[in-house]
Amino acid sequence: MRAWIIIPIYIFVSIVFKTSSNSYLQLSSSYIQSFKYRDFNNDGINEEDPNIPVIFPELFYKKNYNDLITNGNSSMVTHFINLANLPSGKYSRLSQNFQWNKSWILDSGFKWKTSIELNTNTYLKENNIFIKAMPLAMLETRYPVKKKSNKKSHMIEPIIQIIKSPNYQLGNTFLNDISDSTTAEFEDTNLFSTNRFPGFDEMEAGLRANIGGRYTFYDPDRWKFTSTFGRVYREKDLNQFNTSVSTGLDKLNSDYVSSFIIESQKNFSLSSKLLFDDKLDIAKHESNLNFKNTRHNLNLGYVWLDKQSILNLDTQQHELNINAGYIINDYLEFNTNWRQNLNINSPITGGFDILYNNECAQINFSLDLEYDEYNNIDKFFGLQVYLSGLSANSTKSKIKNKCIG
Repeated sequence: MRAWIIIPIYIFVSIVFKTSSNSYLQLSSSYIQSFKYRDFNNDGINEEDPNIPVIFPELFYKKNYNDLITNGNSSMVTHFINLANLPSGKYSRLSQNFQWNKSWILDSGFKWKTSIELNTNTYLKENNIFIKAMPLAMLETRYPVKKKSNKKSHMIEPIIQIIKSPNYQLGNTFLNDISDSTTAEFEDTNLFSTNRFPGFDEMEAGLRANIGGRYTFYDPDRWKFTSTFGRVYREKDLNQFNTSVSTGLDKLNSDYVSSFIIESQKNFSLSSKLLFDDKLDIAKHESNLNFKNTRHNLNLGYVWLDKQSILNLDTQQHELNINAGYIINDYLEFNTNWRQNLNINSPITGGFDILYNNECAQINFSLDLEYDEYNNIDKFFGLQVYLSGLSANSTKSKIKNKCIG
């Protein structure tokens, strides 16, 4: 049995953190130092991982506006990031999103919404400036139908969204520095989204329609049930979501996505998500059973992924995972986790972490275990430090410690 002892250090510093009723500002930086050395570029020399960037600084700002002229709402999002230590070289990116939307309800009960967006990315790389832009227009209609009896309620809400964007980003499209939109998960949470890429540096393109609906049952004395179902229809397959980027979106029309969640009044919930195609072949199935109270939390998870839904791998994934946590006191928290491969009845990962948190900092010490197909174990000792004493990013009012200095 071989064992590697690796100590990754992750430091995140939030320098400025400010929230108001209609704006949010954060200035931060992050740095990862790994003591894992190996030959990454096959030149015979062991070195640090060259793919880990240094982020200094990162700025995020969002501002909401009330449009008194059209009686709509507007927002502006600005994101600036400077990345160093990348294989493609150092670069800076300024991303901006401008959005205007307006909603109204007809006497017939139909709810309508229209939205206009402009997304831009400006890059500074090797003293050259590159600009990309993607405009977008969206029209949405919903028709919620609700029935209420003895405090219990049922609501069915069909939803249709028509979204139009250019087939390609405008500007310097040959620049391909993608750092925070390398993958895109398709699930119920982004079924009715105008952009399914998680970051700022990539935007969904083309004419498309998000069609589906939601059903909600609510019993205020016992539990709540919510279900979502739908898919995406496209005019053209622009190959934005190939198998190396996403599953379920990698074709002209997407797979069907469905989900449900049951929430009780006693800290219990059960959720399940399913992704399947026209032939009812399942690409992804994920279920979670969760229990949580003031000191304990327990999560049991089941995951099935078809081989095409695992990025860059030609194997199926069938696993069970367990996560448990215990809050020892106001400052200490203990968490543990375990993942088991049900295909070969072998462990995948495991570990635990001890978290110390006060008004000044958050310190996390962890031990992670990784098993390969021969049951050899890699051991990772980790230390993470988050400094929060320089900002207002402290949410635990029960902590009595004070930062002095």
